Amino acid sequence: MDLRERVVAAVDAGLTQSQAAAVFGVSLRSVERYLARRRATGILAASEQRHGPGADGAPPAAGLAARSAGRRGRCHAGRARGGVPRRQR
Repeated sequence: MDLRERVVAAVDAGLTQSQAAAVFGVSLRSVERYLARRRATGILAASEQRHGPGADGAPPAAGLAARSAGRRGRCHAGRARGGVPRRQR
């Protein structure tokens, strides 16, 4: 049984939310979130994460290559690499 399920089962069995939090070593806010999720969705499983690299289905490297394609050889200020012109010999 998952920790979330055990915490909610303990509250259902009669423990207060504070007691369940102390017994399972989670915060009171976590217990509140578990109960709210069950009320809202009927399940306790974690939701799917929809952020970070590849969130749009493209591999992470494809996004980076597309973003940096127009900036090759330039620093953040738009100057050529090195920032200072070389001395003439």
